[in-house]
Amino acid sequence: MKFPFEEVMYLKDFIQYRNRQVSSRILFSNETMDMILYALDEEESISTESSTRNKFFLVLDGELKVLTATDSYIVSTGQSLSIEKGKKHSIEAVDKCKYIQFNL
Repeated sequence: MKFPFEEVMYLKDFIQYRNRQVSSRILFSNETMDMILYALDEEESISTESSTRNKFFLVLDGELKVLTATDSYIVSTGQSLSIEKGKKHSIEAVDKCKYIQFNL
């Protein structure tokens, strides 16, 4: 995806909620980093997974619940959370939620 130069924008406007679905849009990807925008309808989830890269979540709208084997985190608008590579985790929208996931 190409971003407009010298234009103020809201990244949350680049993706829309879909009824009872998880939507995603790759904003940037290369060998060292991925930047993916997600929109999860209320109570939608992404099942347990782990990654070869560290993950960094930045919530743009709503609330996201991130579960690991030992902890549960609620991440709200403007907040962020990082998960170490190899750590199993799952994601659930507490209410409608838009967030950016950075794979680093």
